[in-house]
Amino acid sequence: MKNRFVSLVALATLGAILGAGCDSVRPIALAVNGAETSRSSLDRELRAIADNPQLADQGVSASDGTLGSNVTAFWVTLLVEQGVIDRAARRRGIEVTDADREDGRADIDNQFGEGVFDAFPEWFRERVGDRFARRHALVRELGDAPAGPTDEEVQATFDQQLADLEAQCPSGKFAAHILVETQEQADTLRAQVVAGANFTETARTESQDTGSAEVGGQLGCYDATQYVPEFSTAADALPLNEVSAPVQTEFGFHLILMSDTIPFEALADQIRSELEPETSSSPALDRLIVEAKVTLDPRYGTWKVQEGVGAVLPPEPATTTTPAPAP
Repeated sequence: MKNRFVSLVALATLGAILGAGCDSVRPIALAVNGAETSRSSLDRELRAIADNPQLADQGVSASDGTLGSNVTAFWVTLLVEQGVIDRAARRRGIEVTDADREDGRADIDNQFGEGVFDAFPEWFRERVGDRFARRHALVRELGDAPAGPTDEEVQATFDQQLADLEAQCPSGKFAAHILVETQEQADTLRAQVVAGANFTETARTESQDTGSAEVGGQLGCYDATQYVPEFSTAADALPLNEVSAPVQTEFGFHLILMSDTIPFEALADQIRSELEPETSSSPALDRLIVEAKVTLDPRYGTWKVQEGVGAVLPPEPATTTTPAPAP
């Protein structure tokens, strides 16, 4: 009995040691200021990214389940940054708020694209969600987060993009539409627009063409050959800045608007989003990241600080990574 008790205690102690510090007996992928991440932990995350069906549809991973070295380098860069963030947050005793979690989720959607994050397994969502929340909490505590783009910056970017679009549009005309299922819906919406409702905002809220709805129904430079005949025939005959009667195609009923320009409000939200920082950061955090002591397994790339910015550079020549599941 005594030997069995001793054995059980020894096993329990060994189990606690292995459970608490299993990374210490596994190959190390990276270390940030002494805090280590095992290859198995990193590969598990990379495998989750490679297995996400929505990211696969976007070409992030190949059909054989490999990831491009640029994708891997980007993810490892985030992990290095997170190591710095976690250390700084612990030292300052920072508490994460609900607002930090909400802002972190918004950053995640910016990184992956709307809806992609929900396709990850629960453990990945919890882990990454906590990371982005802690990032926001630290930046909030540091108090020097960069402001978003100004109205003047958004306007200047729009003016430049519009000038480029106009210069590259042989027809000199831009098409926009609102797509609905029935003629009754189309008639109702047309009456509202003719009475003064904003076409762009109506398209944004009512059009069932979700891709163009995000930009107020805009379809870009008009080229008759790019549309079904019913649409092109109606668009060709339509005077500029006049809303068409409902046009039926195989897709539904369209209200078409032809113009020689694109309204600012159609692209303003998209431009503002493009000008936002990819993740919340701050000059103080950037300095902490640059000053960090980083060691990295070369299979994932090389940590490099250039012009005040730290990032993981992919291995040379470019390679693919086949993430192995964690044991």
